[in-house]
Parts: sequence; C-alpha cells; structure tokens
Amino acid sequence: MSYDFFIEIVQGALCIATFGLIGSVVYKMLAGGIPLSGLLAGRADRKTQLERIPALAAAIVLSAIYLAHCVIDAKAVAVPRALPDAEPWMLAAALASQALYLGGKFFRS
Repeated sequence: MSYDFFIEIVQGALCIATFGLIGSVVYKMLAGGIPLSGLLAGRADRKTQLERIPALAAAIVLSAIYLAHCVIDAKAVAVPRALPDAEPWMLAAALASQALYLGGKFFRS
C-alpha cells in the first residue's frame, strides 16, 4: 500500500463527507427545516433589503467559480497539495459586494 493511495482514499472520503453535508443542508432548506424568510429581509420590518440581493448573488456566483477553479486545478495535478489562489478580480468583486451591503446598512440606519 502506497502513500498516494492513502491520500486518494482520504480525499475521496472528505469529498463524500463535504457533498453529504451540502446535500443535507440543501434538503433541510427545501423541506423548511432551515427558515429562509430572513435571508433577504430585515428583522424589524420584514421588507426585502435591496443591499442584500447583490451580496447574496456575489457570494453564490463567486463560490461556484472558485469551486470550479479548485476542481480544474485538482485534475491538472496528480495529488493537489493546496487550494488555488483566488483571482484578483474575484476578491475585488467580493469586496465591492460587501461594501455595497455595508453602505446600504449604514445609510439605512
């Protein structure tokens, strides 16, 4: 038994556990076990806060793009040793969405 085989087994187990956790959370969200009512609305007036929409969209899109980069980089090398660096434009987009969110929160109160 080689060291590389052990690493592949551990990576496979971690992948299964990660996707199992993601699947469990998504199932609970769809079944209503995790309430999503406050995701875009504030606590006081329960109206949709417009600054939350681009922050949520940026988080979902940038996460998916980074995950795709991780998968592509993992296929390029035999045994990946580290996560790839995020692209500068991804960091700028995340910063801009959070600045928009915080600016909306600041001017709303």
